[in-house]
Amino acid sequence: MGLAPGVEVRVVSNMGSFGPIMVAVGSTKIGIGRGMARRVLVRPNDTGHPE
Repeated sequence: MGLAPGVEVRVVSNMGSFGPIMVAVGSTKIGIGRGMARRVLVRPNDTGHPE
């Protein structure tokens, strides 16, 4: 459970320029602060389409 290299994540909620960003990792939702979110590097999945 949590963010780790190779794990697929999906943004669930992004309230503009304030508050935490909610992401889904599998069936788990995680709220991360914007400072931490700025440090997370992501890339599109191989298909380019959400699964």
